[in-house]
Amino acid sequence: MVYPALVLLVGLGVAALLLLKVVPQFQAMFAGFGAPLPAFTQGVINLAEWLGQYLLWVLGVMLATDLPCAAPSSVSRRCVYGCCARAARMPVLGPVMQHAALARFARTLATSFSAGVPLTEALGPVAAACGNTLYEQAVLRLRQAIGNGLSMSAAMRNEPLFPCLALQMCAIGETSGTLDDMLDRIASHHETAVDEWLDNLASLLEPMIVLILGLVVGSLVVAMYLPIFQLGDVDLTMDLFETLARQPLAYQCVALLLGLIVGSFINVLVHRLPMMLERQWRCEAREVLELPNPAEPRFDLMLPHSHCPHCQHRIRAWENIPVLSYLCLRGRCSACKAPISPRYPLVELACAGLGLFAAWHFGFSASAAAFMLLSWGLLAMSLIDIEHQLLPDVLVLPLLWLGLILNAFEVFVPLDQALWGAVAGYLSLWTVYWLFKLVTGKEGMGYGDFKLLAMLGAWGGWQILPLTLLLASLVGALLA
Repeated sequence: MVYPALVLLVGLGVAALLLLKVVPQFQAMFAGFGAPLPAFTQGVINLAEWLGQYLLWVLGVMLATDLPCAAPSSVSRRCVYGCCARAARMPVLGPVMQHAALARFARTLATSFSAGVPLTEALGPVAAACGNTLYEQAVLRLRQAIGNGLSMSAAMRNEPLFPCLALQMCAIGETSGTLDDMLDRIASHHETAVDEWLDNLASLLEPMIVLILGLVVGSLVVAMYLPIFQLGDVDLTMDLFETLARQPLAYQCVALLLGLIVGSFINVLVHRLPMMLERQWRCEAREVLELPNPAEPRFDLMLPHSHCPHCQHRIRAWENIPVLSYLCLRGRCSACKAPISPRYPLVELACAGLGLFAAWHFGFSASAAAFMLLSWGLLAMSLIDIEHQLLPDVLVLPLLWLGLILNAFEVFVPLDQALWGAVAGYLSLWTVYWLFKLVTGKEGMGYGDFKLLAMLGAWGGWQILPLTLLLASLVGALLA
């Protein structure tokens, strides 16, 4: 939980700095415009003025509400008890609070009991260490029942807050004379449950905090620049696409960043898609053979979360930033220090380079977006083919149809050339395949190669097929 708290603290500090130092500078500049400001900008300026006047009051109230009461009254104790009771019934927070209180109860009691402290004397400090008013009262009642002659397990049965597992383990410990060991086991069980919940919470909070802080800071920046867009020939209603079309450098930067993000996704796609297809094929084979299909955990492009293959450490949000995370981690896992394959940043850089080339060569156009999709798809298919000798239909066929659809609008070539390019690409390699098989009795290539060449013909027309086959033959001869 340290990283989300640190990100939140830094983000709030940056937002406060913008409001207290940067916004007043823009306000002074806007005063000379002689025109009304946009409502969004005026609202941010009003917020900055309010924060500048009442910041010390806000901090004082926050500190005052955080200070504990020196002598809580009986009314406040009843309020705390009621709040704890209501919190214990909450769907998510309640079980976690119970796990935490039980862990503190069992760990503290195990330590005291193993040190030779009598059970009735140890339960007093244990009650205070629970950190939960409900369990504090329950432990005090437990001490009173034990003082009246009941065993610990029998007294715990009268308290509904203690789960059956804790009751059974305490009974075993009393019978075998290993109560302190059983209490340690109970504490470890509940501590593990709390740790898992905190890890899941942290994994959810990290991207949410980053997204929220990005929106806050980005909104402040946009609010300050909205009035500037009203100056000169710049129209305030100019949308994002018009801005990118008029600013080639900004457009190329966006293409570069988009390429880095897509490259990170392609790394996941190349690793998981072949395994997903293999699992699907096994499932289909079992259905054909009428064999039972065992239940398997979910495995797709979303779950399970990315993790280190050596130590199973879950990759956190800040460790998954394209290229930068690899450099910050120095190419090693943050947990076990095992080396990370350099393929990951290289693929991200390759996608970024392809996106930048498309933006530079085609400009702001549909051709650039289409070429980005094609080049990124070909890169993913090449990596899968190199590692698994497989060209997945789920990648090849959608790109084939997309090429035909785009060329229906003559994005690259006329539709008739694209159609005959797809036909010629498939039939040329299909013919070679069957001739080779008839002569040698062996299969010289797979059906994925037919579809891949058909896809290239659908994008570039039949004219590119001879050059494509020549280059493919030269590369194959060099790598063979």
